[in-house]
Amino acid sequence: MPISLPRALPAPRAGHHAVANGDWTDGVFYPSSDGLPMADNQAQADAMADCMTVLRDRHPDAFVAMNLLLYYRRGHPGVRLAPDVLLAFGAPAPRRRRSSYRVWDEGGPPDWVLEIASDGTVGRDKGVKKQDYAKMGVREYWLFDAQGTVFDAGEARLQGYTLAGRGYRPLPVRREAGVAVIQSCVLGLDLLVEDDLIRFRDPATGAGLRRHHEEVAARRGADSRAAAADSRAAAAESRADQAESRAEQAESRADQAESRAAELEALVRRLGGET
Repeated sequence: MPISLPRALPAPRAGHHAVANGDWTDGVFYPSSDGLPMADNQAQADAMADCMTVLRDRHPDAFVAMNLLLYYRRGHPGVRLAPDVLLAFGAPAPRRRRSSYRVWDEGGPPDWVLEIASDGTVGRDKGVKKQDYAKMGVREYWLFDAQGTVFDAGEARLQGYTLAGRGYRPLPVRREAGVAVIQSCVLGLDLLVEDDLIRFRDPATGAGLRRHHEEVAARRGADSRAAAADSRAAAAESRADQAESRAEQAESRADQAESRAAELEALVRRLGGET
């Protein structure tokens, strides 16, 4: 349902420019916030952040954001959505920070949208929002129950839909060792639920993409292994230096022994001559 906005706004200037809490575009103000919390619970927040970081690493040339206001009717700032995670290929300057996603400025709607359902949003996630994303032309729409208690009993926690005409049809699900796996054609990845989060997996290799905390742990492990290798190398170098020092000392003693032997031989020759 469109949201009515107050008309008591400061007068716009000509053209388009950003302000602290939104943007003026063609004389219309598009807020950057709807005043609602980013997430209803910790499970939802964790799932959003995890998906965003993984997809940004996987698709550095795409624009990926979470909980960013999405405007899809030019001149109607009250008609908007706030996808939990969105991804758009071909968006200009994908690393540029935005106050909102305006379809007409980005060259089209997002290609991929994820909504993480909560008790307060599940009805709209499955209903009107799903319809709005389809009408907008979002190629894939995904739903995830991060808490595991929001969807009806027997419903899959992760659901993927592909655009077919003006509506969505479910993406096919396959079972691997009892785990439901769904392939996203838009992302080129397999998606499944693992440890109460979405696991993104490369279908070509079967390897799961590292989550942020896994990447940090791997880097720390690599740093630890590098430090241990450096320590071993330093110890080996120290032992080599000690061996070299002992060899030099032995060589010096050998030189001294040779010099003493030569002195003794000379002394023997001299004594022999005197005799």
